[in-house]
Amino acid sequence: MTFDPTAEATLEDIQEHVDSLIEENELVLFMKGNNLMPQCGYSHKALDILQRYRDDIVAEAVLPALDAYRAAFQEPSCWTTTPQTSVDREI
Repeated sequence: MTFDPTAEATLEDIQEHVDSLIEENELVLFMKGNNLMPQCGYSHKALDILQRYRDDIVAEAVLPALDAYRAAFQEPSCWTTTPQTSVDREI
């Protein structure tokens, strides 16, 4: 089952999804847009830099529920901006 943040996801749903992505993947990029079409310059630049060194990047689109993702980032990183990168289960 694919996670769909546009299907009336609650903040708790987004928090659980963010936590599971971080726990299950070595490298996660939370970004505006996706790996095929970044939606902001910072996301595009972050993806470009990471792709130079790795090909196993999990890119998570945050725009469908941006406020909930920002709230979910507050606990692990104290930053609410995107893009956010998780490496080795640290954000």
